[in-house]
Parts: sequence; C-alpha cells; structure tokens
Amino acid sequence: MFLDQVQKITALIPKIPAPLFEKYTLVHSIPEVFEAMNKTAGKGAGLKALSQTLDLAPAQLMAIGDQANDISMLDFAGTGIAMGNAINDVKVHAQYITTTNNENGVAHAINRFAFGIF
Repeated sequence: MFLDQVQKITALIPKIPAPLFEKYTLVHSIPEVFEAMNKTAGKGAGLKALSQTLDLAPAQLMAIGDQANDISMLDFAGTGIAMGNAINDVKVHAQYITTTNNENGVAHAINRFAFGIF
C-alpha cells in the first residue's frame, strides 16, 4: 500500500511496469492510497471464500462499495450496490446505486434489498 499526497500517487501510477499489473491487483482505492495485492487476495476473493464456507450462492449475496478495491466484490455478489458517492468505475459494476455515505446509503440498501422496505 502506498500512502502519499494525491499528486505523488497520481504521478507514480504511469511509471509502474506493465508486468506488475499482470502479476498483482493494483487499485487506486482513494486519492491518497494506491494498493498492490496478490491476485488471489482482495474483497471479491474474500467474499467468495466466505460464501463457500457458508454454502451461499453468489445470487444470495449483496455487496456495497465505493472505491476501486470494492469492484471484485461487487462483481462476485449477485447484487452489487455502489454508494452514491462512489467513483464512476465502481458505479458501472453495480446493479444499483444507493444514496451517499452522508445520506445513510448502506441503511437504504439494506432496507431495500434485505428487508424489502422501499
């Protein structure tokens, strides 16, 4: 994980050799943070492992995210939900966009999809 000023992180990304993108999952999770993970790690892999342990199909799962490190989780879950304040890359991977963090977006999503309250 790299944590620094936004302009330094932004300048670093184009300098990363292409083979590293093939070997690792590299995501810009928030403007000040750039993450490098093993390809078998990440939120999607974690959700998959948990679903197998609990004997749940992806269609039975809901995931909520707002940053690039959430995309694999949204892609795995049957219902992927982006926060209203999510980056655009996350929103295109979601089936639904809820309200923002400041507007209780997680609670709105749980009420709608888990409890059927609209």
